[in-house]
Amino acid sequence: MLYPEGTKVVVKPDTIEEMTKGGLFVPDTVRDQHQHSVTRGVLIALGPSADVKFCEEGDFTGVSKREAVVGDRVMFVKFAGASLKLEEGRDRVEYRILQDADIVCYIDSDEVDKPDARVRLVK
Repeated sequence: MLYPEGTKVVVKPDTIEEMTKGGLFVPDTVRDQHQHSVTRGVLIALGPSADVKFCEEGDFTGVSKREAVVGDRVMFVKFAGASLKLEEGRDRVEYRILQDADIVCYIDSDEVDKPDARVRLVK
C-alpha cells in the first residue's frame, strides 16, 4: 500500500489493452508510451493535507462540494506527477503520484466519451 504525504494523491491509471478491438497486438513499447499519457484512473490514496473536492451535480458555483474518496474515478493532468511501477504477484502495476491540484474532475461513468456521462469539475 502507498501512503502519500502532504497534498499528494496516488492514482492507478487505466491500463492500455494488449490487443485492439480489431484483434491487432499492441507492442510493449507502444503500450508504455500511451500508458504514460493516460489521463483517467482510480484514486487509490490521499495524503493527509490533500484537498480534492468536486462540485455537486448541477452546482457550478463552488458552494456545494463533495470530498474525494478512495475508489473515485478521476481525470488528471497529462504527464503530471511521478510514475511508479510495483510488483503485485506476477504483475507490474503502475501508479501515478500527483499533487491534489493535478486532479481535474470526477467521472460518474466509465463511458466518459458518451454524451450521457457526467463529469464534475474540481473547485
